[in-house]
Amino acid sequence: MADRFDSYLRHAAELLRSGDVARAEGLERLARETLERLGSPPKLAARLHALRGDRAMRQADYPQAEQAYADAVAALLEAGAEPRELFEMLQRLGIARSHQGHGRSRDRGLRRGARGCGVDRPGVPACRLRAHRARGVAAAPVAPRGR
Repeated sequence: MADRFDSYLRHAAELLRSGDVARAEGLERLARETLERLGSPPKLAARLHALRGDRAMRQADYPQAEQAYADAVAALLEAGAEPRELFEMLQRLGIARSHQGHGRSRDRGLRRGARGCGVDRPGVPACRLRAHRARGVAAAPVAPRGR
């Protein structure tokens, strides 16, 4: 069944790239139903949320994109994702927020959050963001040590 989920997401992404948003949304719906049958593993849920965000960005629905990317960040945190994956999703979240005119303070928070995940410091295994804060500023970092 996970193969079916992957297939739906892959084809939805292809349709989205080609501009067929309506059909991509239909496949996204099928992927969501399959995900629910699989028990909604966080790693797979993050991929679906990321696709939702990409579709919303394509449609210029930036608040929906922001929510989808925030959901993806929360799912990645729950899954214990690699810092690189988390950084990429935080970057997408920041882009969605910037399209809505959010100011420098949130951008600074995103950068601090990425540093807190060890993205800019190779070899730091643990992300210090909290999943429950991912829906807010998305980067509620622990204060840097030594400052």
